[in-house]
Amino acid sequence: MSRTLALLFTLTALFPSHGLAQTAEPPKWDFSATTGLFSGRPAIAVTEHYGDRWYSSARAGISVGRYWTPNLKTEVEVMTSGEGMRYASRTAILADGTQWWYGAHEYFRTSQGSARVVWQLLDNRWVHPYLLAGVALDADRQHAFIPEQYRYLSDGRTPAIRELLVPQQTEGPATVYRVGAMVGAGAKLYFSPTVFANTALLVTHAKPAKTVSIILGLGLDF
Repeated sequence: MSRTLALLFTLTALFPSHGLAQTAEPPKWDFSATTGLFSGRPAIAVTEHYGDRWYSSARAGISVGRYWTPNLKTEVEVMTSGEGMRYASRTAILADGTQWWYGAHEYFRTSQGSARVVWQLLDNRWVHPYLLAGVALDADRQHAFIPEQYRYLSDGRTPAIRELLVPQQTEGPATVYRVGAMVGAGAKLYFSPTVFANTALLVTHAKPAKTVSIILGLGLDF
């Protein structure tokens, strides 16, 4: 009887410790789905003299990360933005050799894939701030609309004569591909041991274009 009790006591002691070891096992992967605000600054044409430099739209993305240590992981993200518009001015050379500035509406929609290294700064149960750096590939779909534009000729004594300088036209669509660097900072805010909110500021630079994203979403450790 004493041997049986001793065996039962040993098994009872072992099982809880094994269960605790399982729950203490750090996650190997995480997954996030995010939305947010995307701002882009494409290349500025040499013929532009004034106008909007940046455009903005919404964005949505998903990311998957692989933990190598409790504080270090690698992750990939794919995202796409909505279509944003900016106003740009351009220069035309007229028949008499003078310059004429005219306006264009330029539209952009960016899809982006990135691979990055993420370093978690603190080992806190509820809040995990982090820094990241990596590379990004942009596929920037562009098109433009140029309304017809006129100038008026008159010496003040005769009715104005309207001269068409730029006919209505469209450009594109065309897709521009760029590779650049990405940096960012953010935090994972835990609701439970495995479910978290993810928020971050992401900046990319693919010379001469730049993008900035502010994101917020939900994720899961597993």
